[in-house]
Amino acid sequence: MRSEAKGIVRALYDDLSQAPVAGTADIMEVLGKVMQRLNDPDQSEVKIINRLAGYIAFTVFTNKIRFTKTQNLLVSQLMSAADNGLYQGNYGDKSWF
Repeated sequence: MRSEAKGIVRALYDDLSQAPVAGTADIMEVLGKVMQRLNDPDQSEVKIINRLAGYIAFTVFTNKIRFTKTQNLLVSQLMSAADNGLYQGNYGDKSWF
């Protein structure tokens, strides 16, 4: 699952870089941090992906961000890869990453 999650995170980061959407600077910053943490085998991938999925959902909702179709698909895949919210918390805090 680690390589699948890394691929989704990388694809979303790249797509947001090429087709920026207003209000996504914080999301891109967090995606960059998550990519680094996913390369560390000592990090819990499930925990990181759950936090990322929750953070993105929270940020999109509170900032009323409108993604492109491709970005929506990638976010949906990321949400599906998340493990049903075992590690939930304050989604609006990007310092978790």
